[in-house]
Amino acid sequence: MINKTLLYTTMLLVCLAVGHTTISFAEEKKEFNIKDIFYTDWDEGLNEAKKKNKPVFVYFTSEHCGSCRAMENNTFAAPGIKKRFADNWVSICINTSKSVKNSTFDGKTMNYYQLSKYFRVNAVPTFVFLDTDLKPVQSIVGFRNKEIFGPILDYMKDEAYEKEISFKEFRKKSGKVAE
Repeated sequence: MINKTLLYTTMLLVCLAVGHTTISFAEEKKEFNIKDIFYTDWDEGLNEAKKKNKPVFVYFTSEHCGSCRAMENNTFAAPGIKKRFADNWVSICINTSKSVKNSTFDGKTMNYYQLSKYFRVNAVPTFVFLDTDLKPVQSIVGFRNKEIFGPILDYMKDEAYEKEISFKEFRKKSGKVAE
């Protein structure tokens, strides 16, 4: 025969544990808002970069990209990454699915899909770095966690590539990490 008191107590504890986990998860999970970090209008972002004389970080994404959502919710949402963007970059998010929105670059008017092709974006997420003269410097494809992405931003900001310093050497010398 089953001890009913023990059974009810166990069921109550399981319900409380599941309820607590669900509540805790809901409280911790905050929706990432792309507009907290990025301009979503190409021309507006470029104008801001010119005005502030800052380099540009371009994030090419699409609506159905799981790796893009992981970048947003994990990497971009990290406080150290957000600070790097705010301090050192004008960041622009280009949704390649939005082919109706027009932009201007290099004397050409094109929609966001065409802009992605101009920068040879074949997969998302793709990250393109432009210098302060708005010249493309580097592009990187694919998900990166915050521990590697922070040093990438630092490497590009410090223009270590101009000094012919490898990324590996830069990381070793600087000891820079994401947080």
